[in-house]
Amino acid sequence: MAATATASGAAERPARLRLFVAIALPDAWRRYLAGREAALERLAPGYARWVAPELIHLTLVFLGELPAATLPAVQDALADAIAGQMAFPLSLGRLGHFGGAVPRVLWVEARAPGQTLDALHRALCAALAARGVPFDAKPLVPHLTLGRARRDATPAAGRALAARLPALATPPPPTPFTVAAIHLLRSELSPRGPRYTPLAEYRFQ
Repeated sequence: MAATATASGAAERPARLRLFVAIALPDAWRRYLAGREAALERLAPGYARWVAPELIHLTLVFLGELPAATLPAVQDALADAIAGQMAFPLSLGRLGHFGGAVPRVLWVEARAPGQTLDALHRALCAALAARGVPFDAKPLVPHLTLGRARRDATPAAGRALAARLPALATPPPPTPFTVAAIHLLRSELSPRGPRYTPLAEYRFQ
């Protein structure tokens, strides 16, 4: 494992950081997912706010807003968690959504062999807990978020979209890629959308 810090110096950091751990995607995947967003927009114009392709990623653990002083403990925990982790292939799966009959979040499934992603998620959670770092402990549902329903989207429009999704043509997905690292990122929210800043990369063996 090699951890490469990419953040600015500690003196420049704010008092609190909104953090998450994720897998970055190759450009070919981002282009494909942008095409899926465009197809969904044609299916339900104006229903969702789409994620900028360069911001799409696979979140493994969301830590939320933490004191900046917690950062060294977070970094140590991530280094511990991936000790012995081997690279693995990741592929795209089905189109899905959260929200039941009224889709609120539209996504594409991410798949890895066996229990690879679940095991990595558990290792990350265990290492963070051992260091006393708080995090969102929800079970992992591996997905790549494409868009979220707008606040003014009506339930009727959502139900209509859900009814059309099974018939949506899906082109062949891009080839799987090898995941050889995870990243610690800082999230900054604004009315113009989120900004993600890589703080460190943790490479597998």
